[in-house]
Amino acid sequence: MFQLFDGEQMKQAKVLSSEELKRVIAICSTMQNGKRNRLMLMLSHYAGMRVGEIASLKWTDVLDKDLIARKKSEKLSSRNFWRVFGSCSC
Repeated sequence: MFQLFDGEQMKQAKVLSSEELKRVIAICSTMQNGKRNRLMLMLSHYAGMRVGEIASLKWTDVLDKDLIARKKSEKLSSRNFWRVFGSCSC
């Protein structure tokens, strides 16, 4: 637990189990914008990115001018993005 102001305590965020993640991904595939939602879920779960980090991504952070995945990016360098999505066909 983390200590906040005025003695309040904040619990650590719950991480989905592999079974829970599979169920949520399955639900994403049935939704409108399912591919987008699946990708955001995977960025959050596997790469550890926060909502604000995911929302601020631009295509140029991931793809170069020839639409080829970049080997490195300043914005994504501190995350596991490339380990997870470097060869993904999402």
